[in-house]
Amino acid sequence: AEVVVDASKTPAHGLMLIAGGVSDLRPIHLVRHPCAVVFSQSRRRVRRERTSESAILPQRILLRSAAGWVKANVKAESLMRACTRSIRLHYEDLVSNPKAAVKRIAQYGDVPVVQVDHGVPESSGGSKAKVRHDVAGNPSKFEWQQGAPKITPDLEWMTAMPKLERWLVSTLTYPWLRRYGYLPASRE
Repeated sequence: AEVVVDASKTPAHGLMLIAGGVSDLRPIHLVRHPCAVVFSQSRRRVRRERTSESAILPQRILLRSAAGWVKANVKAESLMRACTRSIRLHYEDLVSNPKAAVKRIAQYGDVPVVQVDHGVPESSGGSKAKVRHDVAGNPSKFEWQQGAPKITPDLEWMTAMPKLERWLVSTLTYPWLRRYGYLPASRE
């Protein structure tokens, strides 16, 4: 295959590929505001694929979630440094302008892509992309859709997360908030 997309959530997979001799690995670091991540992990969600006692996704406490966010991003940065090419994409940019984000990713991957109905990417060969949201741990992965995927921002954390919790998470993650452009400064 010319292009292989590995949707691994951990940079360890990428580092193992490099150690195994993959020379043209191009990671995409998708970063989201830490308060949004912590708030999302604190929600009580039902796992639709399960019918037993384990049907409820475990909730994570604030400090553990914030520390996990930092750890994941530090690991992602180590992978990015190990590669000759890498990009960072903000969740907020992806949901506010999916077409531009897909175009940026396609150009980065040297993959010819044209935009068609409702922003669903289609290869230049003309075969329409299959639509499925399949991300581990996300209960909406079992919600199948017809047509284009609906991409909407999840901004509930901005109003529903208590101010004290937002302050605490922001304080704990301050260097990364600054580095990733979530504070008044330009994004890297």
